[in-house]
Amino acid sequence: MRIFLLIMAFALAVSAADSLHVLLLGRVSLTGTANAVAVTNDHAFTASGDNGVRIVDVTVPSAPSEIAWHPTTHATGITAEGDYVYVTDYSDGLRVLNVIWPMAPSEIAHVTTEGFALNVQLQLNYAYVAQYDHGLLIFDVTNPSFPDFLGSADTPGFSYDAAPGGTYCYVADYYNGVRVIDVTVPETPFETGALDTDDRARGIAARDSIAFVADRLDGLRIIDCSNPTAPFETGAYNTPGYAYDVALFGCYAFIADREDGLRVIDISDPSSPVEGGYYDTPGDAKGVWFADNKAYIADGDSGLAICDVSYFTAGIAENKNRPSVFGLSVTPNPFNSAVRISLDISSVGDVPLSSETAHLRIEIFDIYGQKIDQIPVGEILRLSRPLNTEKKGVYENTPQRNMEYTWQPDEYIGSGIFFVRAIAGSRKSVKRVVYVK
Repeated sequence: MRIFLLIMAFALAVSAADSLHVLLLGRVSLTGTANAVAVTNDHAFTASGDNGVRIVDVTVPSAPSEIAWHPTTHATGITAEGDYVYVTDYSDGLRVLNVIWPMAPSEIAHVTTEGFALNVQLQLNYAYVAQYDHGLLIFDVTNPSFPDFLGSADTPGFSYDAAPGGTYCYVADYYNGVRVIDVTVPETPFETGALDTDDRARGIAARDSIAFVADRLDGLRIIDCSNPTAPFETGAYNTPGYAYDVALFGCYAFIADREDGLRVIDISDPSSPVEGGYYDTPGDAKGVWFADNKAYIADGDSGLAICDVSYFTAGIAENKNRPSVFGLSVTPNPFNSAVRISLDISSVGDVPLSSETAHLRIEIFDIYGQKIDQIPVGEILRLSRPLNTEKKGVYENTPQRNMEYTWQPDEYIGSGIFFVRAIAGSRKSVKRVVYVK
């Protein structure tokens, strides 16, 4: 009996040591090795090397499920914004996926790079690509279907990650620490300063003029770049594992720490960061993404882990506008000549419909994510039921919260699966419809 109690006490102690203030919500095994993760529209996307991009439905965090995948040569890095996912594909450059329908992602752009594309981060309409042996690349992705190469800046080392911060971009240059690149004119970026780190700068995130570096064996390094010609280390926290990636939210840095899982570092005082919590994942944490009080961890061969980190972040508003949904229905479905699109908009975002005018767009996409049609509408306070069912018909000029429109496909459009997307103010809804000609 004494031996049994000792074993139980040891097991409880080990279990307690596996986490602090972080709760595992769910996890799912994936094909291949999850190297990085990005989340958008209730779906997680992992860069899984030779096994491409794996797509996981995380609507219910306690029961994530892989629903689709997209082939790549060797996916190394990933980021997401809205309906688009950007993937660095090592020797095959940068790929852009339209994921408006996650079960059927479509590749809408592919651009080659001179070097090996390892990671990508976004700022406004620009994508910043770290390309290993050729430094930093900058693309204009105002139109995600046609990324426009603007400029590049080589670095002396191996560029693993690049974090934009205003008019500068901070490059994690492995053996050569952090490079500060002036990107005020994206066509002609240039290095203004640099700081070597103690180990190998692998992941990086930026806030204002401070760079947060995942420096492998030397954990988190905090670099003050307020003087871009002379950056200096203002603080550091040596995590127990290999710091591979870093994400920021509020006063915390979330570190993917390889065999030591997720580490949460309080950075409210950048000169004296301290660990606030952790969760030891079963695999090797290689990438991390924060969204909605949760940390999503690319856990190497163990797939994807989702952790509740609300202990640190509850009550702090995320600095981004997430679209909410409104009532959208399509009938009949399937249809064979025309489909009725009905919208119930009692408010747009948090603003009552009666107090503000908002623009409404109704767009039709095919299964490959290409927009094939758009129903002409306008400002929803002046929209009502159309006077006829023609796509370019005349609309009544009276306010109405419940609106109906009709989509009648052109003759050249064949049978298939389509998606109706309606956007008004901060709200967005998508419905799937089947056309049988």
